[in-house]
Amino acid sequence: MKKIVFLILSTVAMFGSAKAYDFSAVSPSGHTLYYDTIGNGNVAVTYPSVRYYNYGLEYYDGFQRPIGDLIIPPSVMFGDYHSFRVTEINDHAFVGCSGLTSVTIPDSITTIGGSAFAGCNGLTSFTLPYSVTSIGHGAFSGCSRLTSPVYNNALFAFMPTSFTGGYTIPDGITTICEDAFMNCNELLSVIIPESVQRIGNSSFRGCSKLTSAVIGNSVKEIGDSAFFACYRLMSLSIGESVNLIGEYAFHECGIIGELILPQEVISIGASGFAHCYGINKITCLGRVAPIISSDTSRGSHYVSGGYQDYTTLPTFSGLDSNIVVNIPCGSTNIYTGRWPQFHNFNERDFLFNVISEDINKGTITVVSEPSCSDPHAVIRATPKAGYKFDHWSDGSKNNPYTYTVTGDITLMAYFSLIVGIDDVEDEGMNILATDGRIVVDGAEGRTVRVYDMMGRLLATAVAGEAVAVPRSGVYLVKVGEATAKKVVVL
Repeated sequence: MKKIVFLILSTVAMFGSAKAYDFSAVSPSGHTLYYDTIGNGNVAVTYPSVRYYNYGLEYYDGFQRPIGDLIIPPSVMFGDYHSFRVTEINDHAFVGCSGLTSVTIPDSITTIGGSAFAGCNGLTSFTLPYSVTSIGHGAFSGCSRLTSPVYNNALFAFMPTSFTGGYTIPDGITTICEDAFMNCNELLSVIIPESVQRIGNSSFRGCSKLTSAVIGNSVKEIGDSAFFACYRLMSLSIGESVNLIGEYAFHECGIIGELILPQEVISIGASGFAHCYGINKITCLGRVAPIISSDTSRGSHYVSGGYQDYTTLPTFSGLDSNIVVNIPCGSTNIYTGRWPQFHNFNERDFLFNVISEDINKGTITVVSEPSCSDPHAVIRATPKAGYKFDHWSDGSKNNPYTYTVTGDITLMAYFSLIVGIDDVEDEGMNILATDGRIVVDGAEGRTVRVYDMMGRLLATAVAGEAVAVPRSGVYLVKVGEATAKKVVVL
């Protein structure tokens, strides 16, 4: 009931009829801003319009587009008693406001809508607060005078189209927003760090001089048209965690040579790699063939300014059906069913690697290599003097270890320092032996005697004191009246 009374009071008081916003108020910078209430004491900055025509808005009589330096407040009052927190900027809120030169966004804002600042071609300064976690499609489209990237600790929202050369996205960014780098025609290469988890729709679309892209291992989704029409993109590295590759993601890219698809990929959209004529081999690491499109269909998708009709092609349309498709052992049947365009499938042996944590601590021997006919591998870890085998990277402590290989994998062997026979621990006592010294902890007040293996007493000390020994080797350590323990000193 309060909401109904509030709306009636606000709209009738200002215009005498229903409008597309709830109330207006003057900002700290002197601009009149318009707000929609969105519940829980929060409001969104909106626009006083009734229609949207590709940057052209039909405004109510008397509306003046804000110009100059705009400050959006963190909270706003309606009347004398209603205070609201400003948490969102609606779609198209400032679209076409070409007179804006800078915008200050408060850290109360969490969401910026699609095309919110589209066409603000006078905007030269914009700071994105850390509080913003969601940015809509084309939020900064057409902001041609912004000369530095717009991003915070979570989102990369905009790259100036005038940028030249290679670019490494700052570590800590988790999302590259839609259209972020679109039409950056002088961008030559991009490295996407491990922190990024999603690449948004059309994010690198039309980067016509982009030649190299390295996608980090934490990226799970590559959005629709993400690299659409990157004609010179010849070198592509797709991170190992990618699950979804969207429609038109790499359509008409100039990828040369082998296309490697990680084993986590489960779906590649229509036209995903269509017309990538430079691909002459595909290696797909997943035992289950990713779902692809094999048909031509019609639909519509969103581009800056609205939806347009388009025709999708098969995922790999234009690729030679005779190219070799390398797939994991035992997966030919499922690939034949899901990828009917190709017929030259090659089951390759597993890529099985075994490495040592540190070759100074121990070495590895592969006793038996896995193959398509026998996926069992036998491996052995051999520790060096003063160390012992601890565990494999999958948690197993077996040594030698028979491992059943189900996909490409690298196993690592870990070793630990020997501090005594059976890892000496007696009544809370620890004997530490390294760097030519022996120290007994946890036995305060007791006498420590160190003997060589012939039983000759070499030194007497009090627990806690370091006892130097003449050379590396095996010694006997007796603490008080406890049983002597063997220790190896490096």
